[in-house]
Amino acid sequence: MPPQAADLTKIGREGFGMLEQILDKKKNPKPGGDHRAVQSFPKEEVMDSNQAARLLQGVCITEYRGTPGCRK
Repeated sequence: MPPQAADLTKIGREGFGMLEQILDKKKNPKPGGDHRAVQSFPKEEVMDSNQAARLLQGVCITEYRGTPGCRK
């Protein structure tokens, strides 16, 4: 095998070895869980445009232009 091919083979083996180590750590997390968990916030009630119009004694105008996805 030419020297360059041997170097590429060695580099490939090392690279895939590192990837396997990283992926194994992600598959098998340490007991106790990850302390960087996603923080959840309390959900607030959301008001849509129709509710806002009713609350503020306004008017909500909705215009439908054909059916969606049917452009010519």
